[in-house]
Amino acid sequence: MEKERKLYRYEGAVTQFGKVIQDLWKAGTQADSESRAKANLMFQYKVKHKMDRSAKIELPGNVYIPE
Repeated sequence: MEKERKLYRYEGAVTQFGKVIQDLWKAGTQADSESRAKANLMFQYKVKHKMDRSAKIELPGNVYIPE
C-alpha cells in the first residue's frame, strides 16, 4: 500500500559547508515523509542552480506542511 503524499514547503536559508549560499529560498514538494521532502527540496535546489548532484548542501530550517 502506498503512503499518502502531502505537500511540504520550505522557507529558509541554504548552506554549503556551514556557509550561507542563499539567505531565503522558498520551494515546495510532495512527499510521503518529512525526510523525503527535504531530500526532494535539496535536489530541486541543485537542479535549479546548476549544481552537481553530489554537491553537499543543507536546508537548516524546518520543512512544514502548510495549513
